[in-house]
Amino acid sequence: MSLILQTFVLILATLVANSIQQELKGWPINNRIYVDSGSGLTFVAKDITFSAAGQVIGWKFYSRRSNPLYLQVWRPKSPRSCTLTLIGETRVDVSGTGIKTVNLAENERISVQKGDVIGWKNPKTGVIPFSTNSGAQNLCFKYYLNAEVGTEYDVTQRITWRPNRSYSVAAIFSVQPREYEIGFPIINRSYRDSGSFMTFVDKRTTIPADGRLTGWEFYAKATGRINLQVWRPEKSGQCNNMLLVAEIRLQVSSAGVATLPLSDPIQVKAGDLIGWSNPGKGVIAFDANFSSRTQNQCFGFMSNSNVGQRYNPTGRITWATDRTYSVKAHLSEP
Repeated sequence: MSLILQTFVLILATLVANSIQQELKGWPINNRIYVDSGSGLTFVAKDITFSAAGQVIGWKFYSRRSNPLYLQVWRPKSPRSCTLTLIGETRVDVSGTGIKTVNLAENERISVQKGDVIGWKNPKTGVIPFSTNSGAQNLCFKYYLNAEVGTEYDVTQRITWRPNRSYSVAAIFSVQPREYEIGFPIINRSYRDSGSFMTFVDKRTTIPADGRLTGWEFYAKATGRINLQVWRPEKSGQCNNMLLVAEIRLQVSSAGVATLPLSDPIQVKAGDLIGWSNPGKGVIAFDANFSSRTQNQCFGFMSNSNVGQRYNPTGRITWATDRTYSVKAHLSEP
C-alpha cells in the first residue's frame, strides 16, 4: 500500500461529521386525555413503520403513572398484519410523570429492518397516555400476552372502546447508512498518462443519491502529484459548464494500491461525478480498449482549477480513447 501525504483539501460542499442520523418513530410526545386502566395489555402500532434498516437506540414517551413498561419492536408477517414476531424489547421501571427518555447502551440496542413496527406492553395499569380519533382500529392488540423474542404471535383482539388511538410514545431510531462504491476495480493496469495538466471526469461514475463521500482508492502506477475531485454537471451526460465541487491535492510517495479515508466526509449530491487531474505526469493506472472509439471521460488541459468555478472539459482524447482507470470513491447514504 502506498504512503499518501495529504497536502490540503478544497471543498465547496458542506463538510459533514460522522454523526449518527437519528429520528423519532412514533407519535408526538405530550400529555393526552386518557390512560389505560386495564393491566396485561399489549399494543402494536401497525401503521408506524421503520422506513429503513437501523437500530433503536432509545425510547421517548410521556408517563402518567409509575409502573413497569415494556417497549417493543415487532416484525409483521406482511404490511399492517397483526401476525407479528417480537424482535426486541426494553423493560423500563417508570418513576414519576412527564416526558421520559430512555437511552440504550450499545448491547441493549435493537436492530430493525425496513417495515418493522413499534409496540408496548403494560404488565400493570397503563403508563402512556393516549387520545382518540374517529375511524377503525389502528392498533394490534392482545390481553395477557407473555411474548418471547423471536416468536410469532397473533395480536388480533378487538379494542372495544374508541379503537383508533394515538399514544405518546416513540422509538429513537438511528438509520443505518447505506455504503457503496463508485468507480472501478483497483488493480495494476497497463498505462499511465504521460502528459501534464490533464483533467478527467468519468461519465460512468454518477453518484446515485445525496450522501457523503468518505474516502478514495486508486492504483498508483508511479509516484507524483494527483488531485482527486468531485464535479457537478449542469446537465447529465454533458461536459460543458461543469462545477468543481471539491478537490483533494495529494503527493503520492510510492506505487501500488492507495487508500485515502476522509476524516471529514464531503457532502455530495445525486448526479455528481468523480474526477482527477494530473499536475505532472499521470499517477493512476489505466487500461485501454483499442477496438472502441467511445470516450468515457470528460477531458481537458487545465493548469489551474478552483473549487466553486465552472469549466468546460470538452476536449477529445486522441490516443486510446476508451479507457478504464483504477480509481473509486467510497460513499455513504444518507
